[in-house]
Amino acid sequence: MFRVIVYLTAFLTIFKIHCAVAFNCDAEQSSIEGRLQKQLFCTNYDKSQRPVEHHETATNVSISIYMKNYALYEYDPSLHISNWLSVSWKDEFLTWDRADYGIDMLNVDESEIWRPMITSYSKKQLNTIDRSCNDHKCELKHTGEVSCISPCTYEAHCTS
Repeated sequence: MFRVIVYLTAFLTIFKIHCAVAFNCDAEQSSIEGRLQKQLFCTNYDKSQRPVEHHETATNVSISIYMKNYALYEYDPSLHISNWLSVSWKDEFLTWDRADYGIDMLNVDESEIWRPMITSYSKKQLNTIDRSCNDHKCELKHTGEVSCISPCTYEAHCTS
């Protein structure tokens, strides 16, 4: 059983690394979607900078939480919550004329784009990094509107 777990862990790690590879700007793109991604991400796009052309402009971020389920455990005592986190904003650098490409929207890895930092501070396991809401696809529209919907799980310790 231990050997199966080791092999499964190794496989999933390799699969995750393979899937997490960023868009290759040096490769020749034959598809229309690939050419659009190259134009968007390989021409001075910096995902570490806020997605506005002028630094005085605010980045309006909309956040919605949709609860899937919850469980309260008296023996622990803790509260477990599963929900969908919806985050949307406009990225002024990721726009294109849809007539040039015939594409209205792209699905992109959230690791490729700027994303607001959202963190839970009241977690039970304070020594771990919360990755439950990360590493998902986002929808990018030709207008620069970005929408990311991620499944999230939270665990809070209850005290009286």
